[in-house]
Amino acid sequence: VVLARIYTETGYNIVPSGVRLAFRSHLVVLLEKPTIYLNGVEVARVDDLRAVLRYHTIFNTNGLPLYELALDHLQVRIPANLAGVTAHGFPKPDVAVAPELKWMLDSISDLALRIEIVDAVLEDVDGTPLIDHLTLTAYRQHRGPGAWPWMVNFEAGWKHAPFDGVGVVGKFRLGVAPGVVSETIASGLLRFHGLEVAPFRGPFGIDASGQVAGSLKFALRHDGELLGSADFSVVKLVLKGKPFTAPIAIGDLLLHAAYKASIARLELKEFTVMQHDATLLTGGGAMDRPYEDTRVATMHVEGVRVALTQASAWMRLLRSIPAPLNDFARRLSSGQIALTESTFNPTAPVRDWSAQTLREDLTARGNLTGAGFDPPADFKLPPIRRVEAAIAYAGGLVTLKQGSAVLGKSILTGITAEVNLKRAPRLITYKLRGKGALDTGELYPALNGVATSSAPEIAARIAGVSGTTAAEIDSSGKIADMKWSAPADYALKLLPRRVELAIKDAPSAVAINGGTLLLRPGAIDINQLTGGLTTARGGSATLNGTIVATQRNPVFRNFVAEFREFRTETWLPLVLNPRQVSAKGPISGRLTAQSDAKHVTVPLITGRLTMGPGELQFGFL
Repeated sequence: VVLARIYTETGYNIVPSGVRLAFRSHLVVLLEKPTIYLNGVEVARVDDLRAVLRYHTIFNTNGLPLYELALDHLQVRIPANLAGVTAHGFPKPDVAVAPELKWMLDSISDLALRIEIVDAVLEDVDGTPLIDHLTLTAYRQHRGPGAWPWMVNFEAGWKHAPFDGVGVVGKFRLGVAPGVVSETIASGLLRFHGLEVAPFRGPFGIDASGQVAGSLKFALRHDGELLGSADFSVVKLVLKGKPFTAPIAIGDLLLHAAYKASIARLELKEFTVMQHDATLLTGGGAMDRPYEDTRVATMHVEGVRVALTQASAWMRLLRSIPAPLNDFARRLSSGQIALTESTFNPTAPVRDWSAQTLREDLTARGNLTGAGFDPPADFKLPPIRRVEAAIAYAGGLVTLKQGSAVLGKSILTGITAEVNLKRAPRLITYKLRGKGALDTGELYPALNGVATSSAPEIAARIAGVSGTTAAEIDSSGKIADMKWSAPADYALKLLPRRVELAIKDAPSAVAINGGTLLLRPGAIDINQLTGGLTTARGGSATLNGTIVATQRNPVFRNFVAEFREFRTETWLPLVLNPRQVSAKGPISGRLTAQSDAKHVTVPLITGRLTMGPGELQFGFL
């Protein structure tokens, strides 16, 4: 009668090879080696099936509901189209799960008060193991009248790849109490351990090792949507594989997330990663069509903080990083980058992700603090320290704003930069702006290269520089095949405050106390540049105009020099051979130098000079 009722209610036909009875405090009916059929197809075998009946129900209700139904060593073959099960036997949320679960509950509600499954094995239709060990106990929350919820305790284990060694224990509740209206039909807690990361391959050939344990709280709604939270621990996580030249040891991590899952979409919220009691990042993500090959995913993280020296060490382990970029990163001596927000929102399916996907669909914002950099020796620059800036990245474009830095004794402020990585690493273009107060003596070795390209003959006469100057820089250039070169276009504006130039063969240094110098590729623009000898009665001069050095001979454009009490015996020997002409005494006046088609080698000089008390001697007299 009981077997017939089970068949009527569930469609499962139980055919035993033998039957035994045991009369104890309850009547125990033992079905030996029964086979279970569904729609005429064998779906399970059991070593023993025990039906425990209360004596009074035998006479009143044909033995139903059973006091207990126990199945020892159940071997089940899961139908290929069973809703809510993945290829490895892990459940997946499915709108069909909820009604099937409810149907199962309704089917057995009048058959048994307690169900035990001991050491069951679940296989797919081909006999491939899905779950190697499952022990389950289910019982009514209350035995009174009404359809009270079922309480289910279980433990499961796997002995085959990729879940070899995984153990799961859980406790959940199925159904709702009589009179309670709720969209939740199941809820509970799962705990697992022993999940090895190694069998699971990541994108781009990334492999990993480590072990994961954790817990999941869940609630299943009537529409098949799964809600809950998860807490995982990852022990000894190591990244390795094709992208890396050597393994990267990440260490131990703690992860927390709230999740929402359905057959159509998986969402992670409140995602937090911690290490050594410190939060590494927070964020979330979503995946549409998670169980299909066309799945797409998005993610966002906040609060990421990475030491630049650590990032440099990781970069050296990435096989795809060009050697020049690694050399640059190796020169980072200090600092931290903090990402306030980072979003990865590609439209391409996960299967089609590439480095280009990351470059085009990643956006990030953050701050750079306390950065230090040691320039290459051929730059002839002092160490760069205390770099601060707001940074952003979108679609292959890196921008830097509100930057500041200390360059030896010089201070830079108002730095803005734009770096275009869309064609990297073959070509990287950049723009740079900034201002500051420069120590000319410390920076002269580097600035001399700029001066030499703008006016080589003038630069050749300068033996040394000291003092300070305000400066403004606006430049742009490119890095081809990761090889840095001087900016192709620049404008360096210098506003000397007290700069002294040591001129070769001059009797003393020249002090520049005002005016501006604008250095451009192949040219110098001079505006009210005022200077004079540092010795007593050395005189002074003011210069205006432009000197172009793009040709063999410098080209003077509207170049005007105004002299005041200039000592001829000091400066004339620097211009003319003393054997040809010599003079003593002060000179004042104004001269204009202008290059044209008739005056290529030497510009046309016009103007008037007045010589005070002194003497003039020509060599031919």
